[in-house]
Amino acid sequence: MELVLLTLLCAFPLARSQDDVIYSTLRQSILFTCDNQASAPILWGFSRPGFEPPALVPSSPESLLATSLSDKRNRVEVLSNNALQLHDLQPQDAGIYTCVQHNSPADQPVLKQVTLILLTVQMSPRGPVGEDSEIFMRCSMTCDLDERQCSRNPQGAEVSWTDSSGQLIGNQTGRYSIQSRGTFSNLKVTVQQSDHRRKWKCGLSVNTETKAVQEVVIPVRGSLLMLFVAEGLPLQLPCVDPSLLKEGERLEWGYRRIGDSESHPISVVPASGPPSCSRCGADLILLPNSTLLLSSVKAADAGSFHCLEFNASGSSSLVQSFRLGVLSVVEEVVTNTSDVLQNSSGIILTCSVRYNLNLNNVSLAWFDNQGKPLTPGTEERVQVTQTSTGLQLVIQVLQVTDFIGAWRCSLSAEGKEQTSFQYHIRTKDAQTSEAQGLRSAVPTLILILLSVQGFFHSW
Repeated sequence: MELVLLTLLCAFPLARSQDDVIYSTLRQSILFTCDNQASAPILWGFSRPGFEPPALVPSSPESLLATSLSDKRNRVEVLSNNALQLHDLQPQDAGIYTCVQHNSPADQPVLKQVTLILLTVQMSPRGPVGEDSEIFMRCSMTCDLDERQCSRNPQGAEVSWTDSSGQLIGNQTGRYSIQSRGTFSNLKVTVQQSDHRRKWKCGLSVNTETKAVQEVVIPVRGSLLMLFVAEGLPLQLPCVDPSLLKEGERLEWGYRRIGDSESHPISVVPASGPPSCSRCGADLILLPNSTLLLSSVKAADAGSFHCLEFNASGSSSLVQSFRLGVLSVVEEVVTNTSDVLQNSSGIILTCSVRYNLNLNNVSLAWFDNQGKPLTPGTEERVQVTQTSTGLQLVIQVLQVTDFIGAWRCSLSAEGKEQTSFQYHIRTKDAQTSEAQGLRSAVPTLILILLSVQGFFHSW
C-alpha cells in the first residue's frame, strides 16, 4: 500500500500583520472581518496574487458571495456582521479576500482586503515507515497559484524546522539533511526506531515572530510500546487510517492475555466495506480511523494488543504493538459491625500492577491523603508493607481526617511517575474508588519504547 504519514495540525492562534495578512494551517477555520459603517450591501470576492482580479459578480441575486468564491460555497458563509467565515482550509484557499460595498457593478468601493497565507507540509513516502528508511518532508508557504511555494516571498517571512526538543534543525550532517530558502524548507531524515511518534515542527515566522506552526509525527512500523494505565481510565490504541489502504488490503487487531499461548482476533478493517469487530462492546470500541478505544481499562485487559496490515496477497506486517500494564487497588474493610464503615474500623488497600514483562525498574509507592509519601516498614497506625501481590496500605483505626482527600498509589518506571490510582474512603454505603492517571491532551499514554527484536516469533 502507499505509505502515509500522520500529521497533527497545531491549532495556532491566527495572527494578522499591519498589512492585513493572515497566516494559518490546513484544516483550520478562519474569519475575515469587513467594516461596513455605511450599512450598505456588501460583496465578498476572491483572487490570486499576480493575476487580474475577476469581476465581482454575485453568484445569485441575493448572495453576498461573488462567483469567484463558488468553489468554496460548501465551506464558506457570511455572518450577520458581514464577516466571512471559511472552514476546513485547503491549499487552494490561499490568496486575496476582498470585501466591497456593492452599490452597483460600477460602484464597488473596497472596504477590506486581506491576504491569506497557509503553511503546508508534504511528506514522502506517505505512511508508516521502517527503520533506516528515508522520509522527505517539505514545509512551505502557500500564497498564490504555485501551491508548493510562494512566487514572491512576503517581507521578513521564513520557514524553518525544529526537532522534538525544540532545537532548530540547521544544515546538518548524519541522518538529517535540510535545504531551506525563505518560503520553503525541505527536510530529509533517516528514520530510527526511537523516532516513533516523535514530533517535528515546521514554523512560519515573520521578522522572528511566529505566525503558524504545523507538527508532523512519523509512525515507525513494527514498534513495540509498553503502556501503564490506571484501572478505570480510557485508553486509545492507534493503527493506520483505513482510508490509506488499497483495494484488497486490510487491517487486523489482535489481543493476547497474560498467560495465553496464542492471540485472539478483535477486528478486521478492509480497504472498502464495513469493518467487523467480534469483541467490540461498551468497553471496547473500534473507531472509524481503526483506533481501538478501551473506554474503561480493567485489570483483565493487561496483555498485548497488536495491529497487522495485510496486503492483497495475504502477507502481513506488524504496524503497531502495545503491551499494556494495568494499575489496580483492591480494598478489604476490617470491621465487626456492618458493611458501613465506622470510625473504629480499619481498611487494607493492596496496590498492584499486572503486566507481562519483567521490568525491574517499575516501582509502586503510596501517598497519604495529604500527598505525603509513606515509607514501608514503619510501625504506626498507617503502615505500608510489600507483599507477594503488591504494595499494601493498612490503616488500623480510621479517623475523621482519613476521609478527607484521596489516598494515592503511584506507579513509576524509568524513574518517572507514569500513572496513579486514587482511592477515596467513604463513610456511607461502603467504599468507592476512583482511578486517575496522569492527564495529557491525548488519553493514550505512550511511556516506554522497547526493542522489537525477538518479538515477532511470539505472535
